[in-house]
Amino acid sequence: MSLASDRARQLRHISILASAGSGKTFQLTNRYLQLLARGAAPNSILASTFTRLAAGEIRDRVLFRLAETAWDKARRDELGRHIDVPALSQKSVRDLLRLLAQNLHRLQIRTLDSFFGTIVRCFALELGLPADARIVDEDEAYALRREAIARMLQDDGEGDPERIIELLASLTEGSSERAVTETIDATVSSLYDLYREAVPGAWRAIAPAELLGDDAIDAAIARLEAARPTTPKRTISAHDEDVRRARIAGRGDSDAWQEFIKKGLAKPIAAGVNLYYKKEIEPHVVAAYRPLIRHAQGVFRQRIITQTVATHELLALFDRCYERVKARHKALTFADLTVALARAELRGQLDDICFRIDASLRHILLDEMQDTNIQQWAALRPIVDETVSYSPDVRSFFAVGDVKQSIYGWRDACPEVLSELPRLLARPGGQVVIEQQTLATSYRSSPAIMEVVNRVFAQVAKNPALAPYPEAAGKWDEQFATHSTARGELPGFCELRTIGRGEDSQKRTTLRLQAAADLVAELYVRTRRRGAPTHLTIGVLLRTNAAVSRLLFELGPTRRNIPATGRGGGPLTDAPAVNAILDALKLADHPDHTAAAFNVQTSPLGAVVGLCDESQKTGERPDLAVARQREPAVVGRRRRVARQIRRRIASEGLAAVIQGWVRAIAPHTDERQYRRCMQLIELAEAFDARSASRMDAFIHMVEARSVADPAASPVQVMTVHQSKGLEFDVVILPELESEIAARRSLKVVYERDGDAGPIARIARYVSKDIWSVFPDLAPVFEQHINRLAHESLCLLYVAMTRARQGLYMIIDPPGSRPGAGRLSTLLTGALAPGEEPPGPDETVFTHAHGDAAWFRPLHLVPDEPPPPPTPAALGLSLPIAFAPTEGPLLRSADPLARVREGQRVRDVLTLDDVHAGSWGAAARVLLGELDWLEEFEASPRANPVALTELVLQSVSGKDEAWARARVDELLRMLEAPGVRQVLCHGGEASRVVEHDVPFARLIDGALQTGTIPRVVLTHDALGATVAAAVVGVAGDRVDSEEDARARAPGYRELVRAWRQATAEQWGIAPSVVSVTLLFLASGYAVEVA
Repeated sequence: MSLASDRARQLRHISILASAGSGKTFQLTNRYLQLLARGAAPNSILASTFTRLAAGEIRDRVLFRLAETAWDKARRDELGRHIDVPALSQKSVRDLLRLLAQNLHRLQIRTLDSFFGTIVRCFALELGLPADARIVDEDEAYALRREAIARMLQDDGEGDPERIIELLASLTEGSSERAVTETIDATVSSLYDLYREAVPGAWRAIAPAELLGDDAIDAAIARLEAARPTTPKRTISAHDEDVRRARIAGRGDSDAWQEFIKKGLAKPIAAGVNLYYKKEIEPHVVAAYRPLIRHAQGVFRQRIITQTVATHELLALFDRCYERVKARHKALTFADLTVALARAELRGQLDDICFRIDASLRHILLDEMQDTNIQQWAALRPIVDETVSYSPDVRSFFAVGDVKQSIYGWRDACPEVLSELPRLLARPGGQVVIEQQTLATSYRSSPAIMEVVNRVFAQVAKNPALAPYPEAAGKWDEQFATHSTARGELPGFCELRTIGRGEDSQKRTTLRLQAAADLVAELYVRTRRRGAPTHLTIGVLLRTNAAVSRLLFELGPTRRNIPATGRGGGPLTDAPAVNAILDALKLADHPDHTAAAFNVQTSPLGAVVGLCDESQKTGERPDLAVARQREPAVVGRRRRVARQIRRRIASEGLAAVIQGWVRAIAPHTDERQYRRCMQLIELAEAFDARSASRMDAFIHMVEARSVADPAASPVQVMTVHQSKGLEFDVVILPELESEIAARRSLKVVYERDGDAGPIARIARYVSKDIWSVFPDLAPVFEQHINRLAHESLCLLYVAMTRARQGLYMIIDPPGSRPGAGRLSTLLTGALAPGEEPPGPDETVFTHAHGDAAWFRPLHLVPDEPPPPPTPAALGLSLPIAFAPTEGPLLRSADPLARVREGQRVRDVLTLDDVHAGSWGAAARVLLGELDWLEEFEASPRANPVALTELVLQSVSGKDEAWARARVDELLRMLEAPGVRQVLCHGGEASRVVEHDVPFARLIDGALQTGTIPRVVLTHDALGATVAAAVVGVAGDRVDSEEDARARAPGYRELVRAWRQATAEQWGIAPSVVSVTLLFLASGYAVEVA
């Protein structure tokens, strides 16, 4: 064996800087398997990452790679090359797989929080923490935080309300735009982690200001008044105004000093420009201004110091109360674990740690290390230091991440920990023990995507949009290596386009989201019409959860009717039905909350809880006098309902009460709302387990917690942060108008001593025109603002590199947006440099590689001849959605799948006569009115005029002529013999019809939800259900009964779900539940076994 090959097979301490799509998890699992193959015990390898999902992915990939190579020699040989075991045998792989399977409970593949938690529990006494403390989630942490704030405001020895009011007055400069509690909470929630990381001296590191005394101020003003300019008249007038302002400021008005320095002659002199309207200011005048300008600047400086110290003091008061509250409740947060370990002295105690946690850790593998914050690194540092002090064959260290994907600055992530690892872990004398490697080849994206990524992110320092942030641009250029791709065979297409003009930012945001929704619809239908793979995925990535909710609405059944779900999601309050339920719970706690009562009363839930009065049931609108007469009765009813809700919750539990409401309002909700209601029930079950009683706490939990929509869909809508680690065939980016370094919400800025060093100075944030005048403070602000700019670059990089083949970026026309420092200007500067600014609704840039036509939107693809017109296709049942409670993939059976494949874009966007959504809605109205066909035909409900009115109320965007045409056509379809046979009574008195029956059932740990469109129940003499007949409607157009029978097996999964759900719902055997499919458009009925 040669020395070179022997060296290649030696383990090394490694840090990998990996670009997007280059295989970070692949490299980490290679290292894990390499260690196993060398004889490392499974419990001796710590593989840590930041989320349970990512930890599960690492574990699953390790097991899967062993499982697939156990039976495939080619893959086994490939694995052997990756882990430096050339002759990897089948027996060795099977032995490793068996070893892992037998030790799954001892694997140390876990999140960093979980690892820290285990150590803290074992060292609780040494760390001064209660041994029986429990880890609380964010909802409970919020409640504890609010309790601590309440104690701060109590004059009982714990709090100091007078001092707090003084501090808040200093922080808000006397303004009272928000409640005291909210002001404190906004401060502590954003700055508490920073408070715990920084030493107290960092908050007092700004040198004090040099201020004039009262007598010196008066003398300086007198000198200024005496130094009156001789010419010109405009300069003389400005000088006189400055004297007036100085006299006001000299009486102690600090705001007046700001006005003094920002106006008149003082403004250019303070900036070092002794010109006023291009006329030179006389030297004796300039000299008279300087003492007062220095004093005014000193006032500003003192304000920064005062507010910074007040912020620290407020945080210290909160910390004292918060620690007492947590101790009283025996509660800890995950951040507490990190802080406890960061402050502990664990250096040299790795063996003791391993003994106590029952794991002989010898090898450390860290994933996504760019997201590590300084506190986490401080907790890890002793363990890592001890690990790298050994030979890699004894103990080894491996870290992987991408500093270009560090998008968690708001969690104080410090990507420099990863990039500076060789320096941070160097041995005494400067010996480097960490080998740093770089990966820049993507195994995800097509050449088109990579070429655009290189064009945008290479040499960003030359982009005019980043001129204000030279430090951020320079650091990015140092870190960015030109990307290549291993997927040269993939076609791809990229586009940058503008929207139409909008009069304000809110309107432009709406236009961009609507343009994104239109593009999703075009791509979704176009790709299917051109034969693209059915698993094609589209990701729409946004900045805020509010935008996610709006876009899901735009894609929903009432708009474009494109199947789309939100990942990571937002609060359940994005569903109107959930809001109605929460308002009912709010009413229970606050019976006189008239807004909540109104919202419940005007929703379908109002009738369920008993809030509707007779006028609502009849549609009567009483005049004002009558309404006033009824007011006492309304108040009494409202309080009675609130009392009833409270009693039911106390006796049945919150989850049971909500479940009953959901069952009652289900016919009035669409599929997504129903799913969100089911998720609300799950949250209520967790809330019941806490034995909490106040509904306000539950309402806040629901409003604050993000809950993923579990439905499977090829279209996913989410924030860029939630897309981390994911990939899509097509990515659409409609929110690119954010500032590169947004500072509106900044409260403080800080400066580190070195890239990954401790915090050296902290200052309360002020505007640039103030901080820029202090040369010693400017670096603090510039470093922080450049960090924000760097994070914006990371965010854009993450968003663009999620794409495999298609990338669409939607921006405002340049003339309509204020300012230049935006991501959109960065893109136009990189992709269309030197060109005329684009106008509204214009394509700024396109780039294609290979045959990318199937990814292009309709306006770029020559249209195809329309298919021959088809009869209306009906879709009368919601698809079944298998929504897992803990992570399994979702299955769905969609009866409209065949219909959607052949549709054109205009069929979806204009909802014309061949669109199943409008037909389905009209047909649901008709069948909902029909229990038995013969009774229906003899009743006033069959009147076409009345049915037309009902259809118009249920189907938006249609006129009376369309509705009447659909009603006439549907009534003719009911005359078909096969349809009549199924829908007629038959003279059996024991049969009862139920419509649109919702169901939810657990199957192998997954939640299956759906709706049974029509079920006919047969009862015995005692009223017990003994049989059932389910009737569903198929959307296919068939030519014969044989054709209908041939199509029926395609609905087998849907039929099985209906049959099982019906059997469970009415307590009968599945064998006595028949299911018949109506091919309504063709007049055939087929019973499905």
